Amino acid sequence: MKIKEFFTKLLDKFKNAKGKKLKNKSALKHGSYAIVITAIVIAVAVAVNVLLAIVSKRVNLEIDLSTSKDSTLSQENIEFLKGIDKDINITVCADKDDYVNGYLDYYVAQSEFGASDSSGVYYSQTIKLLEKYEVANNRINVSFVNPQSTEFSSIISEYSKSNLRYGDLIVEANQMVEGKEVKRSSIVTFEDIYRITESQYAMYGEQNTVSGNFLETALTSAIYKVISTETKNAAIISTHCNVSDTEYFAAVLGLNNFDISYIYDVVIGEISDETDLLVIASPTEDFTPDELQNIEKWLMNDGKRGRGLMYFASNYSPKLPNLQAYLEEWGISFGEGVVYETDESNCLPSDPMTMGFAAAPVEDKSENVDTYDFMKAATNDISLILSGNNVPMYTTYDSLDTRVTGKVATTMGETSVVAPVGSSAQWKPDDSYEKAVHNGIIITRDFEYINNIPHSSYVAAFSSTDYISSEWASYSDLDNMDSALNAAKVACEAEESDISFATKTIKSESYADKVTEASVNATRAIFQYAIPALIIICGIFIFVRRARR
Repeated sequence: MKIKEFFTKLLDKFKNAKGKKLKNKSALKHGSYAIVITAIVIAVAVAVNVLLAIVSKRVNLEIDLSTSKDSTLSQENIEFLKGIDKDINITVCADKDDYVNGYLDYYVAQSEFGASDSSGVYYSQTIKLLEKYEVANNRINVSFVNPQSTEFSSIISEYSKSNLRYGDLIVEANQMVEGKEVKRSSIVTFEDIYRITESQYAMYGEQNTVSGNFLETALTSAIYKVISTETKNAAIISTHCNVSDTEYFAAVLGLNNFDISYIYDVVIGEISDETDLLVIASPTEDFTPDELQNIEKWLMNDGKRGRGLMYFASNYSPKLPNLQAYLEEWGISFGEGVVYETDESNCLPSDPMTMGFAAAPVEDKSENVDTYDFMKAATNDISLILSGNNVPMYTTYDSLDTRVTGKVATTMGETSVVAPVGSSAQWKPDDSYEKAVHNGIIITRDFEYINNIPHSSYVAAFSSTDYISSEWASYSDLDNMDSALNAAKVACEAEESDISFATKTIKSESYADKVTEASVNATRAIFQYAIPALIIICGIFIFVRRARR
């Protein structure tokens, strides 16, 4: 019995030991799976972190949370930058750390600008945007040079005539000209980049404030200049005109690779052959027949043509019989009064004399198809224009001899009338006033084929100076300045580009500017340490729980 009991107990112990071994084996198997899965997850997390760090150097991973997306490069700008096939060097005349950590602000406060970035965002925003230029195209290189370094001394010697100052940007590119490599450069200054607003009188005197950032427009314009093969010359007539109405337009033309000059002569004489575009805006008195003859002689250029005149009418100008008679020869006439919009949906609710204009449909009215090609360029990308104090403007013919006229922009429908001179926004028309579509922009082309090549000159007329007003140009949804730029390029046959520059103010900081060093360290700790540690703890917990089953 004892022997039998002994073998029975031994057999039971063996069975129990075998069961426990199988149980331990199963637990070990599940635990091993947990460890492997944990290791894979950790490896993936590490790989993702490393990959994002690499990709972020060449791909914009930043999210702009500003309402109007003004704090990031526009898509049009990005596409333009991507298409650049030349090496672009952007040199910042400043140490990178000093630029955002106080010295630039100190320098500007002590300089003639007397300004301060009191918000603390615009200088750092510039650095962020510069980084995005490098991301957009790897042929764009941004470097910072300390003005106290020997390297900067050599830069100063090369640009001794440019009066370089702290914080200026030097944009350079090499061009092949007649088989030789030539370096082209452009300087972007502090006043090109930042908007300065006068502040109220304070205890220590007047202190100006940096209130906006123009970097995207100013820098891309400089890049466009150094890679462009052509520069046009625009002359603005100051004689008999309110030249202040053209100040903003002149600045925008400068951004778009035009060299700007002014004609201040008491009497307009012979116009320089170097001039490609002539601008007349808000005349304060009439032109003499001799002056208009000089303008016509310059436009026709001994039959070679190739020039353009832009005219911006003003409701505040006196009667201009000579000038208007001259423009009628180009198929453009003006009436008296001011255009008034009767449909509230087509104008500002509180101002029926400030109304919407849209691109007019382009129709071919000649056997020569290319006759109206200039209209397609002039109406390009025009969707909405807002303009007030519009002088009634008409076409006197569709085509006459060597000239054809085209309507570029018109009111939104047959709902506007012509109010009498001096009418206010409170004026109301009666049933006797005829409703019609009114013109905002008209362009006339004078062309002739010479050896099967068309030679053209143009006159572009606008019903108001609101097309070149800084007030409306600041609205990104309006095409006022774009329409004026289109007409300018058509009028002097400037080379086509994929981008036009109208000064854009960045008023709010981007999401990137909200990222502080503390938030960066916190984010790094969460993703590089906390999350992987949590995964390991969870893996150990699961392993122990399963091992005890």
